[in-house]
Amino acid sequence: MVNYTLAGGRLESEQLEVLSDTGDICVRSPLDRETAPYLEVPVIATDRGGLSTIAIVRIQVTDVNDNRPIFQPRGYNVTLRSDNAVHGPILRLVATDLDAGLFGQVAYRISSGNEAGVFRIDRNTGELHVARPSLLPRSPLHQLNVTATDAAGLKSAVDAEVKVTVSSSGHRIATCEKPRYTVTVKESISQNTVVGGVKDAATASSSTTGTSIRRAFMRDPLLGRPLRLLQRIVPPRATTSDACQEYYGVASQ
Repeated sequence: MVNYTLAGGRLESEQLEVLSDTGDICVRSPLDRETAPYLEVPVIATDRGGLSTIAIVRIQVTDVNDNRPIFQPRGYNVTLRSDNAVHGPILRLVATDLDAGLFGQVAYRISSGNEAGVFRIDRNTGELHVARPSLLPRSPLHQLNVTATDAAGLKSAVDAEVKVTVSSSGHRIATCEKPRYTVTVKESISQNTVVGGVKDAATASSSTTGTSIRRAFMRDPLLGRPLRLLQRIVPPRATTSDACQEYYGVASQ
C-alpha cells in the first residue's frame, strides 16, 4: 500500500489537498487566476517500508470572466474654450479588466448626458471627441457618464463621470508648457526625491511660477512646484489636449 502526501507551500496547502490512499488531488478552496495563474506542488508517495519518491504536479489555472472593468480614475474634468476649434481627442478614459484574452478587452460607451450628440467616444481607445462643436457653447457644463463593457458583456459596476466645462473667450485656461512630460528614474530611488517639474505654458517663458498639474485637472492650485515621488512612478491615467496629464504616485511639494 502506498500513502500519498502533499509537500507544497502554504498557498498550495490551503487550496489543494491529496487523498492519501489514491493520490487524487482535489481543490480545497476557490482558485483565482489573477492571484495565482498556476500552482506547482510536490506529491510524496511512500510505501509501507518507508521508501518514497516525489512527483512534481503543475496545475495551470485558466481564466473565467469573473472581473468587471474598473475605471481608474473614476472622475475626469476638462475645460474647453468656446471660441477655439477642437482638434483631436479632448480626453482619454481608462478602464482595466483583470481577466485575460477577450475577457479583458474593454469597450467604451457614453451611457448618459449626451442626448444632443455633442460628444462621441472611441469604443476601443476611450478617447472622447467633440462631435458637434456648434452645440458645445449652448451649455457652460456638460456632464457625461461612460460605461465600460468587456467582450463577454460584463459592465463596469460604477460608471466614469466626465465634466466638460465650456469657458468664455475672455477666460484664460491653464495649459501646460508641454503636452507630455517623460521622467526616467531608477527603481531604487528613495521617497521624497524631486524627479521633475511642470509649469504653465503662459508663464514658463517668463520664468515665473507656473500652474501645476493639479490645477489643470481643477484640483489644488499649487503653482510650479517640483514633483515629489510618493511611492512609485506609474503611467498616466488620462490625457487631454487642453490640460496637463495627470500622473499618480507624484505630488507637488
